[in-house]
Amino acid sequence: MTSMPKLGQRHARGQGLVEFLIVLPILLFIILGIIQFALLYQIRSVQNHATFLAARSGALAHGQMGGVNGIRQGFASGMTPLFNHGTSVAAIASARIKAETETLDPRVTTFTVISPTPQMVRDFGIARLDGVNGREIANDALQYRATTPGASSNVSIQDANLLKLQVTYCALLIVPIVDRAIYTMVNGISSYWNPGNDTRGTMTRCARANGGDYRIPVTTTYLIRMQSSFQS
Repeated sequence: MTSMPKLGQRHARGQGLVEFLIVLPILLFIILGIIQFALLYQIRSVQNHATFLAARSGALAHGQMGGVNGIRQGFASGMTPLFNHGTSVAAIASARIKAETETLDPRVTTFTVISPTPQMVRDFGIARLDGVNGREIANDALQYRATTPGASSNVSIQDANLLKLQVTYCALLIVPIVDRAIYTMVNGISSYWNPGNDTRGTMTRCARANGGDYRIPVTTTYLIRMQSSFQS
């Protein structure tokens, strides 16, 4: 005859089940969080390289944003692997289209040329040699040019030939539950990203752009020497 479990044993088993049910959601949330942050790390790594390519393109293309070889196209080239999930030509082409769409959408990607500044252009700018209205900072024979700081920028023409580019990309959060939590935390920490504090009359960057996607800003910066005259 099989003996019945003692009351204390049944109570311990019930208590263990309750504790497991309490811990399970927390454990699941932690696992999902690890997955999402791993994906964000991947985005950051790809974006670092894409920012380098964007800055290099800008250094070769007179610091211009647009054009076939401009900053935006350089960034799109670097971001293409992030959206590529195959080895076929069609998959790569689709990834490039997706990268360009994300790059050209001002709600998703923002480019800021930190240097050269307007003050540097004012100090060292000359009439553009291509005949277009505007000014450019000479890039030739820098080793022979005077190192006297400009009156407005307080830097030399050599330092004025450094291109410093900052890119803010709104990274998409795709892991369920965690996406809302991270999005809410980011908006709660920084009022700049809070849609409720947006007084400009336009959608705040990363404020659930593109049909309600949850996105947070990832910012990268790269500094490179100009290989062509910076034009404004």
